[in-house]
This record gives sequence, structure tokens and C-alpha cells, in this order.
Amino acid sequence: WFPVLRSPEEIQYPDGTKNRYVGYPYTKYHCSVIDVDQSAAIIMMSVAEARRQGVPESKWVYLHGCAETLEKDTLHRPELHRSPALACMARYCFTDANVTV
Repeated sequence: WFPVLRSPEEIQYPDGTKNRYVGYPYTKYHCSVIDVDQSAAIIMMSVAEARRQGVPESKWVYLHGCAETLEKDTLHRPELHRSPALACMARYCFTDANVTV
């Protein structure tokens, strides 16, 4: 977990020692260091509030679809490498946004 350039093959395939499985199908090199901040945030407001706050229209992003879900405990998934809740949420979100993929 150090800043070392690695080939796709090194990252993808476990070698049993340096690049072990952390949680199938992810190897150690797939995962970031614990100290990496991967947080994100979004502030949602009405058009009227954005105008009051002086947010330029070029920065506005409109929400076209949304959904919420709750995932089963990972160990109870039929397939550990798939997220049924995420797939369901994506379908609802795309439907809400009138988007097909």
C-alpha cells in the first residue's frame, strides 16, 4: 500500500503473499490505504435558494432521478461479488430519470 506503479496484471491477480485477497474478488492492490479520505458531500437546494446564495447557473446540477435501498449483510448475499440492492436501486433511479442503459 505504497505509491508504486503497478501493472494491471499485478493488481488483478493475487500472488498469495504481496497481493493477497482482502475480500473476494478484491486483492490488496485493489484497495486503498486506511488513511485515504474517500468521503464526498453534496449540497442540495432549490433554484430560489441557489440564486439567493449567489451560485452561478453554470454550476447548477439538476437531480433527474434518485432511489434508496438497504443491502443485506454481505455474507447473506446469494453471490458475494454482486449487490442486488445496488442493482435494484440503479433500475429505480434510471426509471425515475427516464434513462435507459
